[in-house]
Amino acid sequence: MSTSRLRLNALMAVIHLMMLVYGISLTMLGPLVTVFIERFNISLSDNGLITFFQGIGGIICVFAGIFFADRFKKSAIINASFAVYCASLIALFFTDSYFLLLVLFFSIGGSTRILEAIFNAYITDIQKEKRRFHLSMLHVFLGIGALAGPMLSTLFIDSDIRINNLFLYLGILCVILLSAFVIVHKGVKENGNRINKKSVSVSNVLFKNKALVFFLPSFLYVGYAIASSIWMPAYMTRELRADAFLSGFSVSSLWIGVIAGRLLCSFLFAKQNVKYFILLCGISGGVIITIAVIINTPAAYIIGYILSGMTVGPAVPLTVMIAGDIFPDNTGSTSAIIGLGATTGVMVIPWLIGLIAQNAQFWTAILVLNLIPFLIGASALILPNKRYVKNI
Repeated sequence: MSTSRLRLNALMAVIHLMMLVYGISLTMLGPLVTVFIERFNISLSDNGLITFFQGIGGIICVFAGIFFADRFKKSAIINASFAVYCASLIALFFTDSYFLLLVLFFSIGGSTRILEAIFNAYITDIQKEKRRFHLSMLHVFLGIGALAGPMLSTLFIDSDIRINNLFLYLGILCVILLSAFVIVHKGVKENGNRINKKSVSVSNVLFKNKALVFFLPSFLYVGYAIASSIWMPAYMTRELRADAFLSGFSVSSLWIGVIAGRLLCSFLFAKQNVKYFILLCGISGGVIITIAVIINTPAAYIIGYILSGMTVGPAVPLTVMIAGDIFPDNTGSTSAIIGLGATTGVMVIPWLIGLIAQNAQFWTAILVLNLIPFLIGASALILPNKRYVKNI
């Protein structure tokens, strides 16, 4: 194996680990809610400001990324955004102020969301021939991190370890990974990465050549995954009288399914029409989880989420692949649009499901939530599937 191939393989390993650590930050907040309420003497609604600030930071940064991501080398953007993530985690170790906590989670939300978008674009650039495999694997590691996040937080809480230490240890790990990335990415050519220094108008980026269509699949999928993680444990506890383990395992089952689906997508279906594959998977996942809602038992939901997670899990990496195929010279901008959809979905869909649960039956809200896979599949119909689109 050549030195360049070894360096590229080492780079991919580091990127996957960086994505795993980012995935931990997505879901580790859940078990920390009660910790923050007790420490800062805040209400449950005040605690919701953490995810709100995190989401606002993400929206601002990925929206900026739509216009600037293709003006700079993607490796440089990764270095900068991951450095901010490292610094924010380490700063949390020293934080005893709720206001500073919100500021730092704003910083974490912004840095990690642009990081995810640029990782997608960077892999599309450096892995032209095997980008489906590598994009799917990237999101497999994201799923592993998301699955591990609540477990890691719970481990610290149950071990009576000061929770600030969790942020410090993650920060130190991130510094090590960032140092490894800086070392191994040198010499790896960012194929197809044409740096565009010209100004880009809002209308060109968002509307010309239909680039905005990539917003919808990620908006629906990520919103669905996070809303399920938030509301299903509460529903199973309150309405189905499930114990804490079964209620929590409903979230784990979804992420187990997502990881399995992305792994399968990495090795199979290489010859399939990606657009219609997403459509078929969305319909299949919708049918499976709707049957689980009708049966309405803990076991049905756990099985349903494993299977539906397998079908809808590949939606985002495959959407990234289509975007890279259609806009090879604007992978940064299109990935930022996908990231904007994901961040907006996290803020809108869980809130909407909560609103339905408050004003109607909880079961009705769960039914509406689990119809979203049908919409994920349908959103693929608006995706382009030909190379006739000009670069932004």
